[in-house]
Amino acid sequence: MNLKALSGIGIAIQVAVMLFTADIPVHAQNNLQGQESFLESLGSRAGFDTLSSNADTDLAQKIGAILNGFLGLLGVIFLVFIIYGGILWMTAAGKDDQVGKARKVLQMATIGLVIVISAYTLSSFIFSVLGNAVGGAGIETQP
Repeated sequence: MNLKALSGIGIAIQVAVMLFTADIPVHAQNNLQGQESFLESLGSRAGFDTLSSNADTDLAQKIGAILNGFLGLLGVIFLVFIIYGGILWMTAAGKDDQVGKARKVLQMATIGLVIVISAYTLSSFIFSVLGNAVGGAGIETQP
């Protein structure tokens, strides 16, 4: 089979998959009126102040969100380095210097990924403890 026929079959399969797996809206619950007032009354009965905002908690939440975004970006960068190292290794074709370079890229990317995961875990723990210290309820810093 030649390349044109193979690519034509591939495109036909992609079009068929896109046509037969279209999203179907379900309109499950469009209207959420009354839910906010219910949650506010439930929170006030539980002893939480729903109208005022704690500035310390807001600052900690903002710092946590910025830190999570930065660490997520670093994780993506290290994932790209791991893919790059894998491609280098696969295309080495027996060249020892290219295999060595690929191995070094993979080692450094793995070390960097471990550092980023450790930093994420440590910052998540610190901000949850900080949230318990200033607000009493903890701070959700997970994305």
